[in-house]
Amino acid sequence: MPSGRLPRCASTASPPDRGEGGRCRSPHSRRVQHATTTLSQFAPRVVLARKRTAASTCSRWRMGKTAMGMSTALVCEWYRRTMTWPATDRYHLVRASGGLGFVQDLINTLPAGRPRGADLLEDLDAAQHWLDGALAQWVRESGIPQHPILLQGKDLEALRDLRMDVYAFVRSHDADPGTALTRSASLATRLAPDGTAILEPRGEGWRRVASIVMLEIFKAQQLDIWRRLKTCRNERCQTSFYDRSRNNSGVWHDARQCGNAVNLRASRARKRQVAEDSRELAR
Repeated sequence: MPSGRLPRCASTASPPDRGEGGRCRSPHSRRVQHATTTLSQFAPRVVLARKRTAASTCSRWRMGKTAMGMSTALVCEWYRRTMTWPATDRYHLVRASGGLGFVQDLINTLPAGRPRGADLLEDLDAAQHWLDGALAQWVRESGIPQHPILLQGKDLEALRDLRMDVYAFVRSHDADPGTALTRSASLATRLAPDGTAILEPRGEGWRRVASIVMLEIFKAQQLDIWRRLKTCRNERCQTSFYDRSRNNSGVWHDARQCGNAVNLRASRARKRQVAEDSRELAR
């Protein structure tokens, strides 16, 4: 070998890294083997990439591409571990901004999609598992520390009722004056070091969940982003999505998946009606 040239996997800082058969292992294979180290190394870059307004980072990078020298599998794994709304992300939906994602996630515990997703409030264990993940994400988004919420059997039915009330409220974005969205939710006010008043949820069980929901709805209305949280117009789809279009004109969580299906059904219904009218005239 000519002097001054090193083997392909040789390094002046460490000995060659060889796998089975003495072959040099590529940086990609070493990253996959040492996933934990790599994930922490690339985490800040993925946070920047998260600002994209795609339905999810994983869905955007699943098309055989790599991002910033990191494999697609590692990006998705890090994303699932650290930043997730448990109910919303399973449908690969566009997330609501900040803590409003908690309200969206509560709605998306409903069974939806094709094949139909599970009801995340079906039983106490499932509801507790969802709430643990959603509360942790809300704390990250809002910056308001919270101790864990422990659900009891009596909370389950009230939590489902709250979900349907919020779903109906989002679906209509309208309500009769004086209508109570929930009958039991309380908030506390705390002064920050700079003198700013901070609203914090209070209560235990489903009541603290209701307090978080009320807090986020109030904040979203003040910021004029509440109107962007919507439910898909497809009657067979109950998912809640966040409309990031410039003129807030979105009506489907996915125009190709739900919009085309609804338009196709409407077209077939019109053709059937025309055929029936023609038969009536022919008699």
